Amino acid sequence: MAKFLYSAAMSLDGFIAGPGGDMSWMIDYLGPNPVVDELIPQTDTLPPADPVAGVTFVRDIDTAITESRAAASGKYVNILGAGVAAQCLDAGVLDEVLVCVTPVLLGDGTRLFAHPGGKTVRLEQIGLTHTPTVTNLWYRVTAWQGPVPARP
Repeated sequence: MAKFLYSAAMSLDGFIAGPGGDMSWMIDYLGPNPVVDELIPQTDTLPPADPVAGVTFVRDIDTAITESRAAASGKYVNILGAGVAAQCLDAGVLDEVLVCVTPVLLGDGTRLFAHPGGKTVRLEQIGLTHTPTVTNLWYRVTAWQGPVPARP
């Protein structure tokens, strides 16, 4: 069965984008990262003007979960974006989280997870590596506080 993985670069103070969605801060931290290079191909997160072979864009989380699980054929489904990751967590399908922590403090912006009033989610560390510019933290989602959503 496919595994749903949320992967993101994050500032030390917990932001994946700066104010207004600014991502330019990441430029200083791009570079060889064997964990990311092996796992994640370079893709766009917005629908392109022309169709891309093998890439499907959908507008709702249920369709995204169903179609990506089928397409992954037992491999990883890489989740991009804090909002989509939160929806996958709420749906009970988020299996793993890979965070590439960068040595910068942004002070404001989009948090890795922002869920006011949300539930506690327990994680188990399954990987810890680093490069000269980032520390990779890899976790498995193990338990939710309260009832665990049913997995399809």
